[in-house]
Order: sequence, then structure tokens, then C-alpha cells
Amino acid sequence: QVAAGGPEAGARPVSSTPDCGPAGFGSRGSRRLAGDSSPPRPPGPMEHLDCVIPAHEKDFEVLGEVVASLRRCCPEVRRIVVVSREPWEGAPEAAVEWLDEGADLWPF
Repeated sequence: QVAAGGPEAGARPVSSTPDCGPAGFGSRGSRRLAGDSSPPRPPGPMEHLDCVIPAHEKDFEVLGEVVASLRRCCPEVRRIVVVSREPWEGAPEAAVEWLDEGADLWPF
């Protein structure tokens, strides 16, 4: 993809992954410069991330969508941990871990 105005307008990141936020946001493997015609590089073995999402009960309504978007737009995220006071019942279905915010493990 080429950014509006072409390369002469200045190289800026352009995401090759649609619907994943602003240009350049998303997986490091899909991050490219405008005018770059080389194929995106896949995440390397050391480019895995763990994601911690602090949440409140009022967030549970959209948390499934957040996790789905994270999995779709950031393939380098391998582990997602939701930290909250109350257990999120959608955690098993979303394949995420839940951690009680009162646990001795938190904060990490």
C-alpha cells in the first residue's frame, strides 16, 4: 500500500492489515513504509508478547470484542491475562487467563 500523496510526501507507516486501527498500528510483521513493495515479514521467534488487560465489571460487556480484535490485529500476542476484582465469565471462551486483582501475583 502507498500512503496518500505517494512516497514523495514522506514515508510513513501503512498497515497491510485492514480494520486494525490507524495506519501503522497492528502487528510488527504487517508494519510497512509507504511505497515498500516487499512482502511483510512474519513475527520472528522472539517477537511474542503477553498482554495484560486491567478490567472492571463494566468492561466485561465489550471485553470479548477487545480480545478478538487483539488476536486479529496483533498476531504476536500469545497470552492475554485479564486482571479484575470479579472473574470474567467469558475468559474460557475467549481463551484468556483471569487473575484476581487481589492476588499476590498482582502487580507483576
